[in-house]
Amino acid sequence: MLTHYIKKGVIDIDRDRYFNFLLSTLKNAKPASGRKEVVCECYYCNDSGHHHHMYVSIPQTEDEPSLFHCFRCQTGGMVTYEKLAQ
Repeated sequence: MLTHYIKKGVIDIDRDRYFNFLLSTLKNAKPASGRKEVVCECYYCNDSGHHHHMYVSIPQTEDEPSLFHCFRCQTGGMVTYEKLAQ
């Protein structure tokens, strides 16, 4: 269940599990930045095609939130349960 992954804006599982969760959940997701981010299709501007612009960060410390940013439509923010459930 997704609520186990995010707690008060902070990822509540280890990096590898969260990374694999994003790869299997997000549309056309691929590893980026040496596995510190995942790049995928943007849900806001629907950037389908060969190049995707939505980046989701993989937290590197326990208190670091997971952030997302689309370099096409400039939508961004903190990953929350509600955003993952969309």
